[in-house]
Amino acid sequence: MCGKFAAGHLTQAQMLDIMEGFLKAPWRIDTEAPSITSGFQICPSEQISVAYLSDSEGIISSCRWNTGPSMNARIENDSYWQQSWNNGRCVIPAVGYFESSEIIEFSGQRWPHFITVERNAPVMFFAGLLSPDGKSCAIMTRDASPQIAKIHDRMPVICSDTDIEPWLTYDMDIRSAQAELGASWEGRFNWHTVKAIKRGRRGPDVIEPFDPPVQTSFMDRFI
Repeated sequence: MCGKFAAGHLTQAQMLDIMEGFLKAPWRIDTEAPSITSGFQICPSEQISVAYLSDSEGIISSCRWNTGPSMNARIENDSYWQQSWNNGRCVIPAVGYFESSEIIEFSGQRWPHFITVERNAPVMFFAGLLSPDGKSCAIMTRDASPQIAKIHDRMPVICSDTDIEPWLTYDMDIRSAQAELGASWEGRFNWHTVKAIKRGRRGPDVIEPFDPPVQTSFMDRFI
């Protein structure tokens, strides 16, 4: 992941309604948590919405996107994140994320892509890991699906509808998660090029499709 995603304008109350549909547990909003950052460009160290279980109770809260030295957690590296794997699983709502291609396109310039998945819910959910104090979190990543590997070799772990309950209840063990979690979206990704992203822009125009100009060479002007 390049380090930015789009959250949209989902409120905590809307998040509560969605999570009650995914997981039959008593849910509540943490009214003492800091306000979330909303919009279509979320950056590391900003406050983001999270959902997790605590003593069989579902909590809708917020935390800072950046756990210790990292904003992302490789799903393969369970030993480094062991405490959070065992007692800090969460999901993070998003409408999509941004990635710059590792392939140089359009005569040498990189352009960001906005990537999302086909789904019925208004948002998708990244699998995340909370820090031990619950004040920050990391988004889990895995090898990219073949459909989008040409854009970047890593992608966030995006939970399917059937992943959310076993992930949050810890019924999904580490090895099963590494093999299956977020690995069922092949053929359901959608992406398009967007304009260069300027920090502070959070409106829906950030994710609008953009056709980059094709840069011609000096000699092409005389043909």
